[in-house]
Amino acid sequence: MVLYLNSLMVLFLLQFQNCMAEEEKKDITPSSSPILNQTPPSATITALTINSTQSLLNTSDFHTTISPTTNFFTSPSHIGETDINCSEIKHKIVFNPGNNRVSSGIVTIENIPKVAENLTLNCTDIGTSQDIMISQDTPYAFNFTKPQCTKLSVMCDFINKSCSTPFSFTEMIPLNYRNFNLSVYEGQNSIRFEWDGKELLNTCHVKENYTCIEQNNPTEEYRQDDQTRKVTNLKPYTEYICTAMLTYNGTVINTTNITTQTKAAKPGPIRNLYCKPSNTSIYVTWEAPEERNGPLSGYILSRQLDSEKDNVTLQKKHHHTFKNLEPYKNYTVCVKAFNREQNITLYGEGKNIKCNTTEGVPDKVTIVSTTFEGNNIIRIKCHLQKEKLKGPKARFQLEFHGGKPKKHEECDFQISDLNYLTTYTFKINVFNGVFSGPSQIVTVTTKYNDKALIGFLVFFIVITTLALLLVLIKIYKLQRGSSRQCEILPLVNQDDEKQLMNIDPIPVELLLDTYKKKKK
Repeated sequence: MVLYLNSLMVLFLLQFQNCMAEEEKKDITPSSSPILNQTPPSATITALTINSTQSLLNTSDFHTTISPTTNFFTSPSHIGETDINCSEIKHKIVFNPGNNRVSSGIVTIENIPKVAENLTLNCTDIGTSQDIMISQDTPYAFNFTKPQCTKLSVMCDFINKSCSTPFSFTEMIPLNYRNFNLSVYEGQNSIRFEWDGKELLNTCHVKENYTCIEQNNPTEEYRQDDQTRKVTNLKPYTEYICTAMLTYNGTVINTTNITTQTKAAKPGPIRNLYCKPSNTSIYVTWEAPEERNGPLSGYILSRQLDSEKDNVTLQKKHHHTFKNLEPYKNYTVCVKAFNREQNITLYGEGKNIKCNTTEGVPDKVTIVSTTFEGNNIIRIKCHLQKEKLKGPKARFQLEFHGGKPKKHEECDFQISDLNYLTTYTFKINVFNGVFSGPSQIVTVTTKYNDKALIGFLVFFIVITTLALLLVLIKIYKLQRGSSRQCEILPLVNQDDEKQLMNIDPIPVELLLDTYKKKKK
């Protein structure tokens, strides 16, 4: 719109000049007007005088110096003359040599009509609304500086005479710059290309083409994704030979070949995970993943038991032994590979395996209570936590000297028919199906036999009573016989005294030992 208004302004000024010239001509007589011998005092034009083509080469941009004026007549002799036929006027553009992103050159106006050879030409750059005054010096030319791939639109007309049709032309400044530098940014599955002058490439509608082939497999070719500057669907940590090509107006202006490598990515899962357990260790082996996607920096192993977890990092080994484990426990072992890319660790998918440690030796049982069910009957209760069994089942065993071993599913033993007042040593342990644990020692002394003692005392009392009765009866008989013969016989018969028995006292301990022997 601005260009159009500028054009209308130029036409308006030219038309205004013609009208003013017609009015002044009416007031001028050839014989008496002094105006013919003088120049209008208010009109002064300083135009760009071009003496040679070489002087234009040293100018870098449009330059116009115009002094204020009320009209553009340089001589009254041209007022009112017929419009000039500008249809034969031609232009010629010569670009200055160089490899810059901004083009410069010279525009030469040719085929100027003879009637206009001494006139000043006013050209306007429509894009910038800048005027260029070109004098009648030969050649009619001006220089320009324009960004490449932009339009140079110029409208020209003579100052004192107008063209019947204003002379104008529009030229596209071509792309002459060739020194585009390519940068490459690698991803895990893609390669992105960047040119240092991508804005100029976009402006000039340069066609970009990117292809990559795998260095070790040249049969596979990967091309850019749509119109982006990126080649996708590549393999991680793989070397590629890539070609970047720029085409302008059907001509290849730049071809750059580069060899690069995509970044490392997460490795795939490991293969053939295997474990071999013992009662206190697990030996684990595996094979490297099929998809390494990088240098395969190492492996991370973890073994887990309930909430307890232990991690181990290995570099290049494919085996490891977890030690100091608990017997008969269900461990979960996880192994995953990883790659390192700069300061980032990329972990692959982990692979798990469940591994049970074998049976171990159980711990000692814990004695809960020892009680007497009788003076020679003992009951012993014990306990063992399940995690200390270290095996699939529990069978408790009791052994003691002089008795048969006892085996129970529960640790609850009752031992009867023991000797009285005897000290016994009991050994209790647990068998888990494979191993027997250490024995827990229990020492107990039985009590005396209260029933036997009472029986003995009863027997002793009965015997003693009977003995006393016999003595009393004997005394009675002796007294009765002596009363009958008291006068004739002496009180004590010497023969009867000889017939009496002497009874020695019997110790209680002897009677108790005799009783025990009878019981056995």
